[in-house]
Amino acid sequence: MGQIYKEQGNLEQALKHVKRALDIGLKLFGENHSSVIKNYYNLGQIYHDQGVLNKAILYTKKSIATSLRYHGADDLYVLKGYCTLMTIYRRQGKLEQATKCFLISRKIIQSRKS
Repeated sequence: MGQIYKEQGNLEQALKHVKRALDIGLKLFGENHSSVIKNYYNLGQIYHDQGVLNKAILYTKKSIATSLRYHGADDLYVLKGYCTLMTIYRRQGKLEQATKCFLISRKIIQSRKS
């Protein structure tokens, strides 16, 4: 539901539903589950769309850290997370951090190709 609301531009409802899905996922599966990682990522995206960049960074980093811990450096959500961070940092004018995220993303893409 959260993703549908996000696509419709109803970010408050999207946020509500994704938070609920995250809470349910954590209770049912614990942190080591793809739905939990996806919901961390989706929260980061919603906060990014709202312009709440500190929370966008927080949840995007949670998705990256959890993906790295349970699925490794080549996981799709690690790649997506670093691409998102790159965009946020660029938006904030933090070009050095954005460049670091770009380089990590490029390395992941290259390793996924081989």
